[in-house]
Amino acid sequence: MMFQADSATGSLTAWYHRFWLGGEDWDLEVAGPMEARMFNRAATGEGILIFTGTHSGWFQITLRLIEEAPPVPSAEWEDVVRGSINLPEAALWAVPTGSLGEEIELPLPSAGEYGFQIAAKGREDVDHEEDDSPEAYLIDIWPATQMGESTVLRMTSEFGQTEFEGL
Repeated sequence: MMFQADSATGSLTAWYHRFWLGGEDWDLEVAGPMEARMFNRAATGEGILIFTGTHSGWFQITLRLIEEAPPVPSAEWEDVVRGSINLPEAALWAVPTGSLGEEIELPLPSAGEYGFQIAAKGREDVDHEEDDSPEAYLIDIWPATQMGESTVLRMTSEFGQTEFEGL
């Protein structure tokens, strides 16, 4: 398989503190408790619902396809978690679960198992307009040979320290 690094960046919206990461067909039904203090697995098994600080509003997101697990990013990224996902198609989609914003697609070499690292900064429980949000996500994804455990690598934001039941 030929590997080519790629990325996609844009603005996305959260709706009730969530957005979808996974296959193109997203679902709001969750399959279990919150993992790594940042996401729930979807009942379909084809993605995750990431829990944002922003209740309903805009944030910045960058998706990057890389060859292997990256180092933990600098401290400006307050909350950092790792996990794995089984994608049904050769693309990773970041999708707003409300009605605002466009989907962001990152083409992948193939469908299958991938590791991911989500780094977040500016997670606050407020709403933001498109041009004033401090909340941002850097999501790295790489081919994986097996599904790994969800792990918190850093959780230093005040919002990340809050106890959640999940949504």
